[in-house]
Amino acid sequence: MQSITALLTQKIANAFLACGYDKEYGTVVFSKTAFCQFQCNGALAAAKRHKRNPLDIAHEVNATVGQQAFFTVDVVSPGFINLNLADDFLANYCSQMLQLDQLGFEPSLNPLTIIIDYGGPNIAKPLHVGHLRSAIIGQAIKNTARFMGHTVVGDVHLGDWGLQMGMVMAMFIKSDEHLASLINQNRTEALAAYPIAIQDLETIYPQASALAKQDNLFLAECRWITAGLQKGNETYTALWRNIVRTSVADLKKNYAKLNVDFEEWKGESDSQPVIPSMVDDLRQRGYAYLSEGALVVDVALPTDTSPIPPLILSKSDGASLYSTTDLATIIQRKNQHDPDYILYVVDKRQDTHFQQVFRCADKVGLTQPDLRLEFIAFGTMNGKDGKPFKTRDGGVMKLSLLIDLIVAESQSRLQTVSTSTISAGSEQAAIAQVVGISALKFGDLINARESDYMFDIDKFTAFEGKTGPYLLYSAVRIKSILAKAVAKQIPLSEAIQVNSAHERALLLKITELYDVIHSTFEKRMPNVLAEYVYALANLYNSFYHESHVLNEVDQAIQRSLVSIMSLSLKCIETCVGLLGISVPDRM
Repeated sequence: MQSITALLTQKIANAFLACGYDKEYGTVVFSKTAFCQFQCNGALAAAKRHKRNPLDIAHEVNATVGQQAFFTVDVVSPGFINLNLADDFLANYCSQMLQLDQLGFEPSLNPLTIIIDYGGPNIAKPLHVGHLRSAIIGQAIKNTARFMGHTVVGDVHLGDWGLQMGMVMAMFIKSDEHLASLINQNRTEALAAYPIAIQDLETIYPQASALAKQDNLFLAECRWITAGLQKGNETYTALWRNIVRTSVADLKKNYAKLNVDFEEWKGESDSQPVIPSMVDDLRQRGYAYLSEGALVVDVALPTDTSPIPPLILSKSDGASLYSTTDLATIIQRKNQHDPDYILYVVDKRQDTHFQQVFRCADKVGLTQPDLRLEFIAFGTMNGKDGKPFKTRDGGVMKLSLLIDLIVAESQSRLQTVSTSTISAGSEQAAIAQVVGISALKFGDLINARESDYMFDIDKFTAFEGKTGPYLLYSAVRIKSILAKAVAKQIPLSEAIQVNSAHERALLLKITELYDVIHSTFEKRMPNVLAEYVYALANLYNSFYHESHVLNEVDQAIQRSLVSIMSLSLKCIETCVGLLGISVPDRM
């Protein structure tokens, strides 16, 4: 279905056009005031351009609109055009939403192909709290884009190449005599199947990093192995693939806890075959040149207010950098997917890097004819000291530990607010897991993407306020009432009614869903959707406290109330689902 704002805009825009003004002045939006449901401020803008009184223009447009069956118009000084829906139209519109798939949301008429680069973990390293935001923001944007009908590919973009891999492999060889013997004997099949525990991987890299800083011979060995791997040495490649496979299996398990998934598990290694020809091409076309031994591309513009350093394609020793890999990955993605957009969901502190990469890509023609690159920047999750979240001893907290902490706190709180009797053991643990993940994800996503925020476990796990548990509790309570309605054989009504101000306010908020989904995607801001579903839950709870669904004596009203509850549940579940949050059947 068309959104209500689109229907109203069509009417008002045509009236502006009939009066001799641009149709663009007729845009109608949901009102942010209590004076009306919808508003058009176009008369104010038209007055500036045409040197007329805005109130006169608004009255002229109103007269042209005339009497309408489904809405009324009221002109208010200094030129606002206020609109209100007829209750019958609102009720009928919401009845259709309840009956249609995806609540009647129509997929885009011009679907895009979008690649979203999010996650960005490193092989042989555990996920830490710094990986949370990229994963859940990227997933929410992907879910929303797919709901709108776009073709979306999520790519985790693994850090699986370079010196860090040589260090991990060198440390494994140094600490495991049997593994070292397999390397010396070039036993590639045995190396590919060699048992590697994820716990070993998590301890190996810190040990290797510390040793490389103290022992030049070990560092030289790391570089030797790295060079061998990059040249295609079969022995090192077999071990490397084993390490990557083990690490990816653990990453998938941890991402699954967050309801995060990826269509592609590619890494920096996948772009390596593209780099030599790309670098040669940029040199031959005069974009890349040597500067102090490094191969660089100028990306500064005359309009820059601060210096933008050249993009480095390769260092003096020939080593590639992240910028090189990112450019090569753009080429790969164009060849494989021909995307309209590539979105990079990355910490805002990487702004300069992506500015360099995007400018270089534009300059050398990688974005032609119509590929658009976007840096979807986000802020940091901070502790109570206002600094990036750490463990008590000042270290970086593993994401799995953070999840365990918030799930444990959620399980403790569940015991005081349960809507039903939940048996101890696996069911209780499973529900606590869902509630805990909702607390963690919603506590993050409710914040504006580019803002830093403070992690507060007490606030996040509360069952009131802007929290995931509050939303789940609201949804589960609806499920409980609907189950009782089924038991009493109260059917859904095909014709929702509007019988109170609370019902009207709730239904109006539900009809805002289409606009909110579009805004969430266009702004790449999941907090728009998070704020909306919280407001919706509040309006539902106000409606619930004023209604007596199961005891209503008028059967038509009772069926309508049950239908409003069912529609509210569908809307809440759709919203939290797009945010990557599941709703349990009971709590």
